[in-house]
Amino acid sequence: MQEQVEQEVNSVENSLEAALKQLWEKAYSAANSINSLREEKNVMQLRVDDLEAALSQMQSELTKKNSEIEQLHYELERALLASAANGLLDKEERLKIQEKVKTILEKINSHL
Repeated sequence: MQEQVEQEVNSVENSLEAALKQLWEKAYSAANSINSLREEKNVMQLRVDDLEAALSQMQSELTKKNSEIEQLHYELERALLASAANGLLDKEERLKIQEKVKTILEKINSHL
């Protein structure tokens, strides 16, 4: 009977040891996965930061270019009105200048 009890105790100990070993392996694997995911998150965060900085710079440049375009357009309109008031340009010449300005603006916009 005592032998049977010892065998059962050994069996329980072996089962417990196997379960603890399996638990340890799973915990170790989970820790490795968590560490790997943290590293990946840090790399991705750096990339996001870089992209946000680039976006901010591009938005700033776009705002500046739009401001320049508006200023050029305003100056053109002012020059056209002044020259028309002085009788320096006829209708055909004004249309040619307007077409040239449109072409320039389209080139500027295509580079944005």
